[in-house]
Amino acid sequence: MASSVVQILLSNVIMETQIEALTVFKEFACKQDDVDDEFVSHLVQQFISKLRKEFKSPKTKCVTVGRQKRNRSAYSLFIQYLMKDEDFKNKADNGKMLMTQAVQMWKSLDESVRERMNILHKQKPHLSGKELYESVTISTQ
Repeated sequence: MASSVVQILLSNVIMETQIEALTVFKEFACKQDDVDDEFVSHLVQQFISKLRKEFKSPKTKCVTVGRQKRNRSAYSLFIQYLMKDEDFKNKADNGKMLMTQAVQMWKSLDESVRERMNILHKQKPHLSGKELYESVTISTQ
């Protein structure tokens, strides 16, 4: 989102700089003895109006402020599930090592279980980590 804002601001600054350059040119040209002031003013005004008319702000997505649902992997959903699970928290050796132990738990799962969780997550991305894990482990028993 920050890059979108920067793009829009930069685009507007470039347009304003072009308008300012045309205005400076008009002032310079009008000070010359052999230049028709009205013609130069009219010409520069035409350029400025055309520039404003044809100016297009960069196309950006509108981003709502607040929490948005992110597309997480089965791995991250499983880790998140373990981090919230009270039984897992109570069994964990140390609260500081909770994340490490959750990752170790993922690694200790059978490869086929992890693969089925990934496949199920792709088929049903709305499922939580707990639902994914329980669906896969119940079907293997």
